[in-house]
Amino acid sequence: MPALAAAAREAERRTGAHPGGPPDASRLSLLSERERVVTGLVGEGRTNQQIAARLDISVKTVETYMSRIFKKLGMNSRTQVAHVVGLSANIR
Repeated sequence: MPALAAAAREAERRTGAHPGGPPDASRLSLLSERERVVTGLVGEGRTNQQIAARLDISVKTVETYMSRIFKKLGMNSRTQVAHVVGLSANIR
């Protein structure tokens, strides 16, 4: 178990993500430009299929972006991502 905790701390240090922590709009700075675009579309409530059509990419590519977004933000649901997008919009 200590090895797992150490690995989690190392991943947190590398990515800046804080799994289980409160949503933080500043985490969006961890994302690439394209990941931010996808995140914004998630914040609008769009599905992977709608995002793929809008960006002219495959659904699989959207799924890959979502996986990276979840990992970088330390989240595991679209709802959490949409919440952070909402926080970001309120900060601006």
